[in-house]
Amino acid sequence: MLTYAAQRNRLHFLKELLPRYLRVLVPRRSEDAQTPFLFWPFRGALDLPDMKLGRNQEYWELRIEETWGVVYGSEDAFLNAASQLEFILEFNSYLLVQYRSPATDQFRQSSPEKRTDYLPDFWNTPLRFAIPTAERILKLLASDGFPSYLAIEPQVAATVFGAMSMLEREVFFGEFLNQLKTWQDQAMMQQMRFPFLLSWPPRLQSAIDQYKSRHPDQNPRS
Repeated sequence: MLTYAAQRNRLHFLKELLPRYLRVLVPRRSEDAQTPFLFWPFRGALDLPDMKLGRNQEYWELRIEETWGVVYGSEDAFLNAASQLEFILEFNSYLLVQYRSPATDQFRQSSPEKRTDYLPDFWNTPLRFAIPTAERILKLLASDGFPSYLAIEPQVAATVFGAMSMLEREVFFGEFLNQLKTWQDQAMMQQMRFPFLLSWPPRLQSAIDQYKSRHPDQNPRS
């Protein structure tokens, strides 16, 4: 449903499910961990379908093509829309798991049962599919900040981005884009595959360049 909302550019519908959590499903429950509803909520050996081609590819082949294929129009259209949603989920995960700030530190300390680490489907899908959503988010960050309807934890996002200048938000986003591509490259090389070639549009590349210019120690020249 929300993948279709992403395809139709109706991202405000995401606010109905993005903040929802459910208990992680494991073979033997040892703790009451929770994960966002839209994350993959399974851990351990549960005899689930093989996802070696990626979750979204598997969704298409097992269910979507037969039941919703005519709505999306084609497999590529579905995977493109799914990438838009994947990008939003990973951006939220990056903010809540990796970013250090008083607001995110407090969230992690006060809600240890909430597991917001996410394995995005981009280990098998080109990031270029997500470029329209990336451009939209950067535009929003450069104006009013990150909208609550795209946040898993709206209050945390509002506090973090509300304390940043426009330039600081752009640098933050550039760091996220840079690290996401680095992660994808490493994940693909671990599979003995060549990483996808990617040319970010000028506006997104500018954000990455802003980040790199301010953190040269984290981006040594080859």
